Amino acid sequence: MEIIDLYFFITFFCLFILIFNVTINIIWGPFLKKTIINLLNYPKVSILIPARNEENNIKKVIESSLKQNYPNYEIIVLDDNSTDKTYEIAKNYEATNSNFKIIRGDKLPDGWLGKNWACNQLADNASGEILIFTDADNFFDNDAVIKTVSILNQYDLDMFSVFPQQITTTFWEKLIIPIIDLIIYSGLILKTSYYVPFSLFAAANGQWIAFKKSSYEELGGHSSVKNQIVEDVALARFFKKNKKKILVGAGTGVIYGKMYNNFKQIWLGLSKNLFGLTDFKTIPFFMILFLMLLVCIIPYIFVFTLTKYIIMMLLIIILNILWRVLLAINFKHNILYSILLHPLSIFLIIIIG
Repeated sequence: MEIIDLYFFITFFCLFILIFNVTINIIWGPFLKKTIINLLNYPKVSILIPARNEENNIKKVIESSLKQNYPNYEIIVLDDNSTDKTYEIAKNYEATNSNFKIIRGDKLPDGWLGKNWACNQLADNASGEILIFTDADNFFDNDAVIKTVSILNQYDLDMFSVFPQQITTTFWEKLIIPIIDLIIYSGLILKTSYYVPFSLFAAANGQWIAFKKSSYEELGGHSSVKNQIVEDVALARFFKKNKKKILVGAGTGVIYGKMYNNFKQIWLGLSKNLFGLTDFKTIPFFMILFLMLLVCIIPYIFVFTLTKYIIMMLLIIILNILWRVLLAINFKHNILYSILLHPLSIFLIIIIG
């Protein structure tokens, strides 16, 4: 077998697996949007929002929280030593909403990272049977809470998380941010987080993560991952290792997030978090980056340089396009960016990684 034939076989096989995983996730979910509301009772829910210098976002997340179609919940915002008007803006909601309060965060203790400490304090102040942590730059539909509680009830879960639909407005966001979904929905069949007992198959996203409070407290909550940079995935793996029931799903069409606004923010944010996807293991991480280069970039070079094998390379490119179209349609990406700039987006993710 010639080396180019071996390359074609490996690339074709990888794309087949990736497209298969995406298709299974599209068919099998779970999608929060498709969740059937099946509640006979309504346990109290605490919506918990850590906020640091979020004066431009805090109104949107509070107002989304206040509009929930759920009869029994509270909202707690923790101002994490903001230097802007986050506290003052949030404080205005207390007078007219009896289920809303804002608290000030305490000084960061030794051994803790900031967000983990903020979430720990929020949990200490929560009175709900279910804790839902969300970020200050998120917003969500009115049925977000009731559908989350329905899934917790349906699967008898200790922990449930979804990946939000990411809102992208700038060129760099539209180019790079969808690759996060590409990695997630191609690399993990979501329901394996529930059915497969190994922690390798555990995942979560701190932008929307719900816990049964009794399970959260039993395992020590955020104190169990107090020094972890990617604390959401660490929590999911810790729960899985301790035989707790977890599930991860897609929040597309219900939970929305806007993490970054420019290339610098994207670079800093992803360079902090990408490595955590492989539990900070160097060899698996660089293997993934190498495969992305092999599958998504090299065929676009070879189609112009290896004319003898143009049919092979065109087939690989068509599979790349099919893959991106499936993701774009079902997870609300810009389809033109996905198709036309696919190799560039992958190249930038490799460089950031």
